[in-house]
Amino acid sequence: MDSEPTPSSAQRRVAGLAVATALAAGLSVGAPTAARAFPAIDTGLLGSGSGLSDLAAPDAQDLTHQLQIANGMPSKTSPFGWTFVPRIGFEEALTDNVLQVHSPMRWDLTTSVSPGIQISGNTQRTQLRLDYAPVLIMNARTGSQNALNQQLNTNASIVAIEELAFLDLRAVSGVQSARGAAGGSGSIGASDSGGISAGSTTGLGTTRQPGVSQQDTVQTVSVGISPYLLKKFRDYGTVRLGYSVNMSQSTAATGFNYVPFPTGGGARKLMSNEQTFEYKSGDFLNDFQDVLNVDLTQSTSTSTLGGVGSISVAAQKSTSTREIISDSVNYAISHSLTLTVSAGHEKIVYSGSNAQTIDDMTWSFGGTYTPNQNSSITVSYGHQQGSDSLSFNGHYQLTPRTTITATYSDTLGTQLENLQQQLNRGTVSATGSFVNAQTGGQLFGATNAAPIQGGVFHFKTLTATMTTQLNRDTISLTLNTSNQVSTGGAASQQSSSQTNGLIMQWTHELRADLRWTTSASYNTNAGGTLGTSQTFAFNSGLLYTINEKLQASARYTYFRSTSSSTQLNLFEDIFVVGITKSF
Repeated sequence: MDSEPTPSSAQRRVAGLAVATALAAGLSVGAPTAARAFPAIDTGLLGSGSGLSDLAAPDAQDLTHQLQIANGMPSKTSPFGWTFVPRIGFEEALTDNVLQVHSPMRWDLTTSVSPGIQISGNTQRTQLRLDYAPVLIMNARTGSQNALNQQLNTNASIVAIEELAFLDLRAVSGVQSARGAAGGSGSIGASDSGGISAGSTTGLGTTRQPGVSQQDTVQTVSVGISPYLLKKFRDYGTVRLGYSVNMSQSTAATGFNYVPFPTGGGARKLMSNEQTFEYKSGDFLNDFQDVLNVDLTQSTSTSTLGGVGSISVAAQKSTSTREIISDSVNYAISHSLTLTVSAGHEKIVYSGSNAQTIDDMTWSFGGTYTPNQNSSITVSYGHQQGSDSLSFNGHYQLTPRTTITATYSDTLGTQLENLQQQLNRGTVSATGSFVNAQTGGQLFGATNAAPIQGGVFHFKTLTATMTTQLNRDTISLTLNTSNQVSTGGAASQQSSSQTNGLIMQWTHELRADLRWTTSASYNTNAGGTLGTSQTFAFNSGLLYTINEKLQASARYTYFRSTSSSTQLNLFEDIFVVGITKSF
């Protein structure tokens, strides 16, 4: 059709396309749960063969806002060009328990040096956000705790051939606790590893992660690349054909340096290949839209270490395959409400010690409600991966100053497969951290807090954040809860763990050049190798902006851990001062 659509029909199509995007992202129950081919969410280059170029300008802008609420990948309306911001930071920390043990406690001075760079690109053919910051950690008295950590967050979208061939890239690298629940500590997806800028005092990505010794630290990396063809056939629909390669690895701290990229070795490694086909109908169905998906995945998992700190990891190799076909129908009842039903078939096969096969029909029903341009809620219930489950994804502007984001998912896979799925749902925000591309909420909170475990699990994960922004204050409350129940294999090999975390953060602008941040976190972990534990962390810090390129910081952290394991009954005090110079 060549005629311009009426505003109401355009709005209906926006709602339908938003639902289809959510389905493609794996947010509904009918979507595959392993590493989904990029882009899981089309966060950039709207109109470049995406089927959105014929929308009226205001409607396209509304959808762009929904997909990029986290202010992540630049939109087509963002300023064109490249921005390079190199930086270097120095921190000095005093701790009274450098080994993070029950006794004997040992004090030490820790010096951290972190050169970093943030790159943002927005051109006709390339959109990129990258934040990279290795952190060199040196201790005056305890050389065994010296390390070189690697922190990387990046995603990019490249147009190889206008309105036909595209390439998506993304990667994340950070450190976490092998035993989990260490006050929410972990820098996977966080920016400014080493806490150099004092932008966060929650214990995420700080120089000295409270309660985490070098022997219990794991460097986790996930990298993916996906070329795909995307072609619109007038009003009949859009076809996407893609191929994706994903590599993920968790490497134990066996010495001074970690392996920064998945090139071999390490405690666990996953490599997966995925082929996808998608047909999304166009305007000829009016208020209806049909989305057909075919997804084929082949994965190989290996474990090559006998243990990571206190966590035992068996050396083994296993393979898995997924064959998933699903068809979804979306109906736009109004400009704000769209209903969705889907049906299909899946065959999931795991070999090795966790051998199991799921071969059955899938179905789901749900919908998306978009009351305004700042709010969107998607709910779906159905049968997938051998069980009935619920999926929820939403962001809601409660008041002009208060926003709530929440995501709940029930997925099946290994821990590294779960990591890949989260990565494919994310985008790098303007601050350099990975966030949920649809809600702008936290992405890797449960992963950072969970203990390292081998096997195939059902993951039930909930992440919810409420943020209030006042004139000089920002207050946020985040809840993370994750239940991991192993499936397949012998009953004696099955395990489960439950991780719950609550983080409160308050940032107050004392004056234009001085900011004070206070936070507290409480985490519990039941199950896993080391039994039950509870941790509490309190942080308070000041960030002083000397000029636009120079900042100084000071903060204090208190960490306390209680556990059924005596070695994890400990506390630690950390005092940190630092300075950051950008260029």
